[in-house]
Amino acid sequence: HVVRPDLLGQLVEAVSDASVVAKVIGISEADLTTALQGGQTIAAVAMAHNVNFQVVIDALVADGQSELDAQVKAGTLTQAQADQEKTELVARATDQANGSIRGGPGGAGP
Repeated sequence: HVVRPDLLGQLVEAVSDASVVAKVIGISEADLTTALQGGQTIAAVAMAHNVNFQVVIDALVADGQSELDAQVKAGTLTQAQADQEKTELVARATDQANGSIRGGPGGAGP
């Protein structure tokens, strides 16, 4: 997806992490949000819908890489900075899936 500037000129995610996760699991973003607010983790929601945990991780990592690439293209992040953040994507995505969505690389979640 594409990262777009908000009214303050800061980059925000065009597609939220919650949207990415909900799509991979096959539920609505509202249903995911309700489950997370009810205390479930993304991993638990995925398991309840017979979705492999690694599929969720892979989707979050791919989304994060796209965001970083868009920021480099927009000139708001250097390639070196993006490369450094990319090294943390798997750990960050795993943390998100084991907890709740707190934001992705270069942006905040819902």
